[in-house]
Amino acid sequence: MHRLVFAFLFALVAPCASAQGVEQFYKGRTIKLTVGSSAGGGTDVMARLLARHMGRFIPGNPAIAVQNVPGAGGIVGANRIANTAERDGSEFAYMERAIPQFALMGDSNVRFDPLALTWIGSLSSYRDDAFMLLVNSAHRDRKST
Repeated sequence: MHRLVFAFLFALVAPCASAQGVEQFYKGRTIKLTVGSSAGGGTDVMARLLARHMGRFIPGNPAIAVQNVPGAGGIVGANRIANTAERDGSEFAYMERAIPQFALMGDSNVRFDPLALTWIGSLSSYRDDAFMLLVNSAHRDRKST
């Protein structure tokens, strides 16, 4: 968690830090956390858990407010954070890990360059995650029938 916070501060606040101290920048502020899903789902729950605790680890102890921007499987939120979000360290996003892949696959709804996004970190170790793809044995390609 500490590495995530330090990466966050370095990536988003480095330009501001020269003008004023990080603590002074964040003291009394609210950081916006954009979530590319509806309220109540797994992504939203994880983002709200992050928002509840992350401010304690940032100098100045800012509040963090979650803003849900659902649509297109998270692409709407990613488009917003990449194109209209403030670039002063007062806003960041919690995205599903597959969001940058949409751009690489040529999704026509994507309006961002995934290589221009700054990856802060992950709440997952990946070592303990389990992913499964389940397919019904009776599944048939509808085009071939």
